[in-house]
Amino acid sequence: MKVALVTHSFLPNSIGGREKYIYDLARMLIEKGNEVKIFTCSDSILKKSFYTRNSLVIDYLPTLRFPLLEGIYRIPLMFFLRLLKKDFDLIHAHDFHHFTTFISSIATKIINKPLVVTEHGYPEQVGLMKSAMSFFDTLFLPKIKNSSRKIIAVSNFIKNELVSKYNIPKKKIEVIYNSIILKEYKEKSEIFREIYGLKDKRVILSVGRVIKEKGFQYLIKALPIILKKVKNVKIVIIGPPSQFKNALISLAKKIGVEDKIVFCGVVSDEMLKSALYCSDIVVIPSLYEPFGIVALEAMAYSKPTVASKIGGLMEIITHNQNGLLVQPGNSFQLANAIIKVLEDKNLAKKLGRRARECVKRYDWKRNVCEILRVYEEAISC
Repeated sequence: MKVALVTHSFLPNSIGGREKYIYDLARMLIEKGNEVKIFTCSDSILKKSFYTRNSLVIDYLPTLRFPLLEGIYRIPLMFFLRLLKKDFDLIHAHDFHHFTTFISSIATKIINKPLVVTEHGYPEQVGLMKSAMSFFDTLFLPKIKNSSRKIIAVSNFIKNELVSKYNIPKKKIEVIYNSIILKEYKEKSEIFREIYGLKDKRVILSVGRVIKEKGFQYLIKALPIILKKVKNVKIVIIGPPSQFKNALISLAKKIGVEDKIVFCGVVSDEMLKSALYCSDIVVIPSLYEPFGIVALEAMAYSKPTVASKIGGLMEIITHNQNGLLVQPGNSFQLANAIIKVLEDKNLAKKLGRRARECVKRYDWKRNVCEILRVYEEAISC
C-alpha cells in the first residue's frame, strides 16, 4: 500500500507527541512492506527540502508562518499540487484544525482517494487563537468531516470530544491508542545523570512542551511541600521551551526553589531514554491531555508515574495499580502523591512492575495492524 502521511509540523523543526506518533507509525508501516511518504511544512517560505532515512521520505514544502502566543501556525505553499501529482492509495492527515488537513480533504476528492484523519486533541483556546479556530471550524471543518472516510481518535476521551464538539457520527470514529516501539526502550544508560550533575539526587522527571496546559506550574508549587519530607530532590523538565518558561522561572524564584529545577529544553532521543531510566518518578501534571505518550515511555522503563486525573491519562493509568492519579491543578495532592512514592520503595516497585506489564498493549508492533485495518476499510468504502 502507498500511504501519504500529512502533518502540519514534523521533526526536527517541531517536537511533540504528534510528530513522534507519525515518525513511529511511518517506520512501522514500512516494516510491514508499505510505501510511505510524509508531507509537511518547512520552516521558511523560501525553503523546500527532502530528507530520506531508512526508506522514509519526508517532503518539507515552503510555508507561510504565523507566530502565535504559544507556537507557530503554518500554511504551506505547493502542498495541494504535490498531493495531486502523487499516486497514493490513501492520504492519512493529522489533526482537524490544520490547513494541511483541509488541503488533503480537497485533494482526495479530486484524485478520488480515501482520506483518513487522526485527531490528536487540541486544548481550549482563548483570545485571537479562539477566534481563528472558530473561523476555521465554520469555513473548513465541514469539508474535512465530509471528506474523511475514517477518523482515528487516540483515546476515548478524544472520541467523546469529536462527537460532542464537532457532531461526528460515532460509527465513523475508531479509537486506536497512541503507541511506542517497545523494543527500543531497553537501553540502560546513566549518561543523563552524569551530564546534568544529578548523581546523588532524587529525580522527579516531567516531559512535554513548556506551555501552560502541561501544568508544570503546579509541579513547581508542589516542590516546597515535597522538600519538607524528601531531601536531595531535583525537578527535571524536558521539552521545547516557549514564552511560558519565563513565567515558570519567575514562579520558582518567588517561592525559593529555582536551584532545585533543571530546564533541559529539547534533548536527543537517546538522552530522553536515559533520563527516563535515571528518574526516580515521572510526573505528568497536565491540565489537558488527549493521551500522554510520556506515560507509556515511563511505563516502558518500569517507572512509577503520578499523573493528572484527566483526559486520556485516565485510560492508561489505573489509580494505585500502575500509577497514581491526582486532581489537575492541585499542587497539594500532587506533592503528597510524589512523597508517597519517593518514601515507599515497595510501592514504587509495585507500580513500576505493573506499569511495565500494562505497556505491552500499547506496542506499535500490535497497533500498526489496527491502523492498516482502518486503511483497508477506508479504501473499500
